[in-house]
Order: sequence, then structure tokens, then C-alpha cells
Amino acid sequence: ECLVSGNISQGAAETFFANVSRIMNKAKALHDRSMDDFDYQNDHWIPGPFQRNLEDCEDTHLHFQSKNPEEQNGAVRMTFQSASPGFKGTDMDCPLTHESLTQTAALRVMCHMLREPLFNQLRTKEQLGYIVNSFYDIDFFMESNPLQLQTYTTPINKVIVNVLSRKVSPPVLTQRIDEFLNSFRDKLSDISEDEIRNHTDSLSRKLLKPVQKLETEVDMNFNKIRRYSPELLDNYQDLDDECAEIKGKLPWQTNKSLAAAIQKVTREDIVHAWDSVIGQRRSRVVSHIYGSSFPLNIDSIPSNTGSRHGLKSRKKNGVRNIVQIESMENLIENRLRLVPYGNSKADMSLTTTSTQLCMKRLSQNKVVMAGFIAGASLLLYTLNTISSRKQGERNDRPKG
Repeated sequence: ECLVSGNISQGAAETFFANVSRIMNKAKALHDRSMDDFDYQNDHWIPGPFQRNLEDCEDTHLHFQSKNPEEQNGAVRMTFQSASPGFKGTDMDCPLTHESLTQTAALRVMCHMLREPLFNQLRTKEQLGYIVNSFYDIDFFMESNPLQLQTYTTPINKVIVNVLSRKVSPPVLTQRIDEFLNSFRDKLSDISEDEIRNHTDSLSRKLLKPVQKLETEVDMNFNKIRRYSPELLDNYQDLDDECAEIKGKLPWQTNKSLAAAIQKVTREDIVHAWDSVIGQRRSRVVSHIYGSSFPLNIDSIPSNTGSRHGLKSRKKNGVRNIVQIESMENLIENRLRLVPYGNSKADMSLTTTSTQLCMKRLSQNKVVMAGFIAGASLLLYTLNTISSRKQGERNDRPKG
């Protein structure tokens, strides 16, 4: 079966399906070739995306001047990374665990609560910036087990805070955001049960709201196929135990599971999520972009007593380490010292081997690669069809 979305005729869709079937059949034949023919340089497929694990109790502060000399505004973007993996989906968990589901649900409720008070305080009352927002976000990291040659995709929960301003400098914005976040933690401890239920009900309704556009539904489903099909095909197709039936499915019903979990979120869950992601043990990156109103002055960046890998660093209150980065060279250097997400430094050498083996293993699975080829072909074919149709319509118009 094949679903073609877009301005395309039935005949064109059937032709496309025939071409994709031909590619898939050829890929299946290539899948059986021996390892003697494997060309690592030309045949390997690099899985992705790849994410680094921010260090516990550490802030990374980036300082860069805007590339636009006429830009007056400065900006701060805070990215808080959760150390606990996000919710992948019930169908992908075996044995079933509710830890990632509860953590993800609590984080989403927490972000729902944070958005309006942050805007009201910094934008409406203090008028620090024209743009003030915060939201929940998610990244993905793909890795492979070096011993079992198994592929895994890990969701990574994030909390984002953005402020755009020409009223104060980016470091002052960071200070005011932190002051607000510290005060908001106290409000979470005293929040009423009724207010919690108002937020959970509202967020659950949004997650369960039917998709209005076919294009949106196609994108949602294809993203799940793209992220989890390598894990599904690599790990579970040969399982003989009871996990095979559970884990042999893509997580189509993620929103329903999250909506149900959100309804059960408690005050304790929200406070725990806050403390683990935004509290004292947080791991975050703070990007400072300087406009012409407050240009970047390297000497104004706080001096630090320590130095590590050529980067300025310091301890604050004996707990937090702050890494100041002022150039692309230091940014790359800092990224390289961080281990892949979900790994310790002791596991870093194993992870490097894991990535190499994962590429080698997946390069043999031409069926997975063909799926990506088919998706790209569908996009190109649809665009070409639309372009040809529009050209034909212009040619059919009466002239003069």
C-alpha cells in the first residue's frame, strides 16, 4: 500500500507506486549480497541525529555578535536538557516502564504553566523585550549497541526560554530570567490542585485534538517512521519472546498515552521535573547574541579563575560550573569534550565503536535505505508534477 499526499492524479500516483516497488525489489536483492562486497567509504549510511550529553550542574554560556550590523536587538536563548530520556512510546518499551512517560508528562505540564507568567512578568510588567516565550521541545539521538549490533533512538526532553530585547544587554537578560525562574519554583510548591487540573485538562485536549490537515498527519507519521524504523527492523524482527508482539510496532499512539499520563500528573511530579531540569542540578546552554544597542565586549564577560580545555570556567556558590565560550573554535572544542547523550565518559570509546558498527550494520539493510529513497522520490516527484501542471495551465491560457 502507498499513500500519496498532494495535488496529484490517480494515474501519476499509481506510476509512482510502481517505480517505488521496483526500487524496493532491487533493494531486497542487494540486501543479500556478501560482506566481501561491502564498500565502507561509499556504501555506509550514517544514522542520525547525534546529540551530546551536557554535563551535570554546568552552564555553557555562548557569546556572539550579531552578523547583521544594523540589528539593534540582542537575544538570549536558554536550552535546558533533561538527563532522563524522554517518552518513546508504549509500543517501543519492553519491559513497560512509566518513568519516562511520567517525566515527559510532568515537563510538558510544567512548561504549560511557565509560559504565561514568564511573558507577563518580563514582557508586560518589566517590558524587557518585545519577544518573550518559553516552550517544551524534543530532540532525538540515534546510537548502536557495540556488542549486540542493535540500534536505538532516544528522545531528549528540553525546555526553551527566548527573550529578544534592545533595552538591556544579553547578560542582564540572563540574570533577570534566572531571578524569575528562582521565584517561580516557590510558586510551583504552593500551586493549588484546581490550577493543576486546569493546565492538565487544557494540555490533554490539545494533544487529543484531531489533525485537521492531511499534510500534517503525513508529516507526523513519516517522522515516526524515519526515527524508529531502523530500531524496529534492526532489533525486533527476529524476537521469539513475548516482547516481539509489543516491540514490533511503531509508537503511533504517543499523544494518547501522553494525554492520559498528563491527567495523572501531581504537584510532586511537577516539582521533581523542575528540580531535575531547571533547578540546581540543571544542564543548559545559554546563547547570548549581541546587537548594536549593546555590542559584545569580551572584557565585560565575567572573569573566571579556572581553565579547562582552553575555555574559561568558574564555580558559583561552590556548586555550579559556568563555561564561557566566545569563539567557534572554543565552541567546537567544548562540544568534543562532551560524551554522546546517555553515556558516561567511561563509555565514550565504546560509543565511538558503537557508531562505526551501527553504520556498518545499517548499510547492509537496504530495505531501510530504500524507504528513505522512496520518501525523497515521493517529494521530488510531487514537486515535479505540480510544476508541470502549473506550466501546462499557463500554456493553455488564451493569448492576447
